[in-house]
Amino acid sequence: MTDAEFQQAVTTAVASWATQRLGTPLRPVPFSNAIESKCHDNAASYVVLHGGEVVHGFLILRPANWPTVYVYAHSVVRTTEGEMVDPSLTVEKLRGHAFFPLLAEVADFKAAALRHPQETRPVSS
Repeated sequence: MTDAEFQQAVTTAVASWATQRLGTPLRPVPFSNAIESKCHDNAASYVVLHGGEVVHGFLILRPANWPTVYVYAHSVVRTTEGEMVDPSLTVEKLRGHAFFPLLAEVADFKAAALRHPQETRPVSS
């Protein structure tokens, strides 16, 4: 994934957030192998142990109606039953965030995410 493709994916996620602010529901799941700040690795490890597939996307947070949103690259798991679970974050850490999956499969998402761990975008009220 090139930097331009990553930036376009962020812009697309923010546009989705602007129309549907709840995003895709996530259920945090306890995962003793989880390593803090390693969501992409945690999702991959969870899939190896429990099945399912890794889903890449973005967590979006808008603090107290600020004129910008924070966008974080994030990976979760779609279980074999189709439920979206997060083996990395707790309910408390997910609070206020909305998850938006990438709309298409991309190569090297993790590498692009490591180059761009946090983005901001202006939004209107």
